[in-house]
Amino acid sequence: MRYAVVIFAAVAALGQTTQQGRNTGRERLSALASRMLERTVHARAALDKGDSATARHFVQQALANEMAMEVAQPKAAQPFMVTLYTESVQIAVEQPQPVSGAQGTANRSVNAVQQVEGESTRVAVNVTDAKKHLEAARDAIDSGNLPAARQSLAAIDGDLKAASEVGDFPLIKARQNLSMALADLRQARFEDAVASLRAASAGLNEYSKARGRHAKDAAKVRSDLDALASGESGAR
Repeated sequence: MRYAVVIFAAVAALGQTTQQGRNTGRERLSALASRMLERTVHARAALDKGDSATARHFVQQALANEMAMEVAQPKAAQPFMVTLYTESVQIAVEQPQPVSGAQGTANRSVNAVQQVEGESTRVAVNVTDAKKHLEAARDAIDSGNLPAARQSLAAIDGDLKAASEVGDFPLIKARQNLSMALADLRQARFEDAVASLRAASAGLNEYSKARGRHAKDAAKVRSDLDALASGESGAR
């Protein structure tokens, strides 16, 4: 049972590592970026009505949102990109196929989850360029050049960037295999549990080599799993 406790702890640790969009700092940046864009839309609507005073008010508020993002991330790499949201994530897991063992029981020793692939689309705003366009719009309004102000605000549409990423998700693969190992231990399928633990370790190794944000945490979990797999296989 102590093995199950170790695996359960590892599953929980990976759950924290693979959470998306839960970081409060990133959430605040996303909220500020969204408000900046919303106020830009209001400013454009005001300019369409010829209401330069209201337009300037909203431009100034959008710039205040931008300044708050700079304060929150004073050492951000340039250009300063802030994620608004992840549009979609599609995950395809290569599920293990049980094969019949000598006693007619399902054995999965060589069929751990080997690959987890998916596609995500990240929508972000280039805050560095948006700031330049907002400042240009404010200056144009102040000088009475409303067509130039409209052009500067419209340019912010081009500051929105969408990037798609397709690839293997090693942390999700590791978590799938850990869940399988836990189920195997509960059913006394020790050889299958060892195979799943080693597959989880391989996924964590992939992630560590990629130098992800949680590489050190992943390496620590991997070390625990390797020790557990070695001890369990030696006990057989």
